[in-house]
Amino acid sequence: MTRIVVVGAGFAGLAAADELQRSGAEVVVFEARGLDRGPGDSSARGACAPGSRSRPRPPRSSRGRRLARTVGPLAFAGEHTAGDWHGVMEGALRSGVRAARQLLGAHLVG
Repeated sequence: MTRIVVVGAGFAGLAAADELQRSGAEVVVFEARGLDRGPGDSSARGACAPGSRSRPRPPRSSRGRRLARTVGPLAFAGEHTAGDWHGVMEGALRSGVRAARQLLGAHLVG
């Protein structure tokens, strides 16, 4: 079984970990702040805060597309790599799944 390390237990990291685990990989998640997040966590407020956006946004630059590419056995995820979905929770989730599938597609997992 392939062991994958996911660094960061935000929405993107947990979405990637879930996708990889469903594929049969053994997944270990590391988070600097610990995995026990409470209601005071800023990530729990962002997507549901008044005035937040839950739809695609115009792309800011090509930087996110460059960050979304794999580098050897590394795949990067986060809302900043989600193209039109940057800046919202949906983008973080989509980017986590994208990163996991990049690794799966490159046969780096499995």
